[in-house]
Amino acid sequence: MAVPLTKPAVVAAPVSAPAPAPAFKSQYFGPEKIGAAVLDSLDYGSAPWMKPAVAEFRRGGKGVQEDYRSYKTVLAEEQKLRRGLMKSLPADDRAALEKDLRAARLRAVKEANPEINKYFDAVTTPPDKRGREYHVSPVVPSGSGLIVTPWCAAFVGWCIRQVYSEKTMEIAHTTAISWTEFGIGIAHPKFGCVAVKRKTGGNRNNEGTGHVGFFWSRAGEVVYLLGGNQNDGVNVMSCRAADIVAWRWPAMSLSGYLAGNRDRTA
Repeated sequence: MAVPLTKPAVVAAPVSAPAPAPAFKSQYFGPEKIGAAVLDSLDYGSAPWMKPAVAEFRRGGKGVQEDYRSYKTVLAEEQKLRRGLMKSLPADDRAALEKDLRAARLRAVKEANPEINKYFDAVTTPPDKRGREYHVSPVVPSGSGLIVTPWCAAFVGWCIRQVYSEKTMEIAHTTAISWTEFGIGIAHPKFGCVAVKRKTGGNRNNEGTGHVGFFWSRAGEVVYLLGGNQNDGVNVMSCRAADIVAWRWPAMSLSGYLAGNRDRTA
């Protein structure tokens, strides 16, 4: 067979499209991940409200997971009654029993985890046109069930309230986005400033009005927030810096912001 004198044609490999970048996924860190040495060395001089925040973090308290567990237990008992006893009851008796069951569900969720309830002790709605304010409950009846109130804003307010009172500044911000009106806006984050995160969807922490917590540190385009209602607990959560819509600082302690380093890195 004759050997061809020309080089064989080179077939180029197909060019594949670059793989899409993986979606950012928040991570959650407990006190054991941060380390006792780091926590013991924290300076609360300019952000004293971080002392109770870190104390809650170190305590390792859980959140609505415990509430849901008790709620599900009560629901299971209710389903048994519906399948059995309630079918044979007169309409009036059935309505009375359903009312009692609803009260039992509400009581079960409220009593399941008092450490969340305390964050709501002083949280009220903004005054209406008549100046009336209403207490915000950690759980709200809805039809035959209950809705657990997102408590990130309540946690932030509780921590700041341990240092300042409502007489010195407005603290009762009931939603995450309402914290964009707290204190004063700052251009560069500092340990302990209030960070408001935009709604990005996809998980319970980011539903409704977004999320709010305290700035912990930053590593490049990732920031870390200490807050409540993060993966159903008090912990340090990572998120994209681009998702932070506001950095806020208590107006009463502006000097604390101006002193010391800002934009603390991890």
